[in-house]
Amino acid sequence: MIQKDWIDHLLNHALRPEVGVVGAKIISTEGNVVGAGIILGLNGTAGAVTASAVAASPVYVQRLETDQNYSAVSGSCLMIRKSVHDQVQGLDEHLFPAQFNDVDLCLKARSAGHLVVWTPHAIVALRPSEVQHNAEAMDFAARALSHRWLHYMAWDPAYNKNLSLTDSFVTQSNQALSWRPLVHRPLPVVLVQPCNHSAAGNRIAATLQSLCSEREADGVLSYTALPLVEVARLSPDSVVIQGQIDESLIASISAIKDHTNAWVAYDLPEFPSYAEVDKTAAPLATVQASLRHGLARADLITVPTSALAQLLEDSHPNVQVIETRLAPAPWSTLHSEHRTRSKPRVGWVGKASELGNLLILSEVIKALADRVEWVIMGPCTRWLRPYIHELRSPVEGALFPQALASLNLDLVLAPAESNLINTSKSPVALLEFGACGFAVICSDLLSIPEGLPVTRVENSTAAWIGAIKQHIDQMDECTRKGEALKQKVMDSWMLTTDHLQDWHTAWLKG
Repeated sequence: MIQKDWIDHLLNHALRPEVGVVGAKIISTEGNVVGAGIILGLNGTAGAVTASAVAASPVYVQRLETDQNYSAVSGSCLMIRKSVHDQVQGLDEHLFPAQFNDVDLCLKARSAGHLVVWTPHAIVALRPSEVQHNAEAMDFAARALSHRWLHYMAWDPAYNKNLSLTDSFVTQSNQALSWRPLVHRPLPVVLVQPCNHSAAGNRIAATLQSLCSEREADGVLSYTALPLVEVARLSPDSVVIQGQIDESLIASISAIKDHTNAWVAYDLPEFPSYAEVDKTAAPLATVQASLRHGLARADLITVPTSALAQLLEDSHPNVQVIETRLAPAPWSTLHSEHRTRSKPRVGWVGKASELGNLLILSEVIKALADRVEWVIMGPCTRWLRPYIHELRSPVEGALFPQALASLNLDLVLAPAESNLINTSKSPVALLEFGACGFAVICSDLLSIPEGLPVTRVENSTAAWIGAIKQHIDQMDECTRKGEALKQKVMDSWMLTTDHLQDWHTAWLKG
């Protein structure tokens, strides 16, 4: 103890009949504040106020220097009225044997109608704890706290709802999470969590943006998984999730279903990787079992193709096919030049995980190196680079459409290895090529919509070389095929109002 009258300052509030609990300002032996009240929901559970602030340094409207009401104070030094302690049955050592028992005690007192007060005038010093808490016990305590007190954690009256729950007293960086200017909700609130900024993530991100533009939904887009307390604070009508099916995602879906009223839709843009495709991945049987277990708590599974839906028919009772389409902005306004060089520009576009598809063309690239300019945007093996005229790094996100159009290709190739991922995936890449006006040759094992004017070939060197020569020997016809594909994409494969209704119905149960 570093004050003679520390207990008097606690009693100053504890003797007030309306007060149930009083907490002290706790500092470390170095003089730093380590406990100045507790903010519920901070870091997903509860966190101390300005834990790194210097004791003599007031922060955020003098909160370190002002007597005030909190929802919880640190159990390292608190005073509770005995009658209140007996009324709420003291500390719950079964659910909270080591962590959050002070938060639980304070919230029980608050729920019983008593104030929880923190005073900066009672100061005590605390040596750092050397106790190592078991990670499993910590997780259990966190889940128990959410189960019992999630409403308080999401809407702590001692904290501004416009501030972040990741960093204390910092403005929320994603304003869509906090900007709610109206008391009522004229539109359903939809939280969408895409897996990335590529075409897979854009499948649901672009859909949400279009629904918001059409005033069909009030959307929140987050490329990181939100903790349960953030979801509860937002209180969405629907949550749409993408991402690798692992224990973290399964726990997230289960928590949302257990603690909120949100409708949960999981979107699977393509079949997960497995050992036969990627040696670092799990065997196919394990992946299929993981899908069954991981998707069980979701209300709906959406996929882009019927082939993928068939692969999931034993994994979930409610699988719906919603084809991937292109957002009018920016895909309908792209411009690409054709026949700009003496040799035809023939290209391949892909990401690191698709390098195996490119290798199908290894002998093709070598055989036609003198007749065409090979252009690659994506990974390329070093033994193919001498044959490549132009090599560009892969691009994702908002820059991708313009980067793709700027390749100025006369012909683009879409080879695909024979595996479950390729045979069931969306043809969105072909649609993107078409939006740029590129003629397309693709593997015949891909799931291609009827009527899409692309040239399909089997995966043999002779077939690929023959199809490419047919295109480059008749460049007028090749250009016409690119224009026909572009027209088809613009007419039938854009994300229009009619197609948005399919998503609206799926995400909002009609």
